[in-house]
Amino acid sequence: MIYAYMRASNGDVDLKNQRKKLEACEFVKGKDIEFISDTVSSGKPYEQRKIASVVDGLKAGDVLLVAELSRMARNTEEVLKIGRLCVDKGASLKILNPVIDFDGGMQSEILLTVLGMASNIERYYIKSRTSIALARKKQEILEKGYFTSKDGKRIRQLGTVKGSKKKLKLEDRKDEIFILLDKGLTQSSIAKLLDVSRHTISRFLIRFPREAVQAEEA
Repeated sequence: MIYAYMRASNGDVDLKNQRKKLEACEFVKGKDIEFISDTVSSGKPYEQRKIASVVDGLKAGDVLLVAELSRMARNTEEVLKIGRLCVDKGASLKILNPVIDFDGGMQSEILLTVLGMASNIERYYIKSRTSIALARKKQEILEKGYFTSKDGKRIRQLGTVKGSKKKLKLEDRKDEIFILLDKGLTQSSIAKLLDVSRHTISRFLIRFPREAVQAEEA
């Protein structure tokens, strides 16, 4: 069975355009195809999008067809995840633009390996830049007594906020989260990078409203 996944960000027109591209694909001519539309934002976690249930339901020999890569995944890590899940089930993932075919063959295994390396490198550089920025801000505090935040405020101390409230899971990584917010990362991206749920990040930002404002502005 061929499952054609479509995700719209601009309403019905976007869905219709994707469907035209999928129907025009030579691969689907004369074959049974089921179209699946989704209107949820790509900012939602993978598990909250229809693509997750589609992949979960794939059987050996099935094909997941997508018109554009951006309609299916939001980053390299997610492409790798979906591609690997399809291959492990004995199914195939075909993307029309850019042309990518995960069919369990040698080329798709090589591509999965390359994507895995790219994802690890991307994560390494983000963490590296975060550490450098954090060290720079600590040095500024030592030299000037403060550093200037993205919104122009003078911050005189890095660390957890003391008080009667129950300590949050991420308070020990507060400085790291501040840096990531300043870089413009979304809550979902930060959650994935720190290996926590998006809800955990949301709770953290509720406790620290200044950072929540920065996240909205980014």
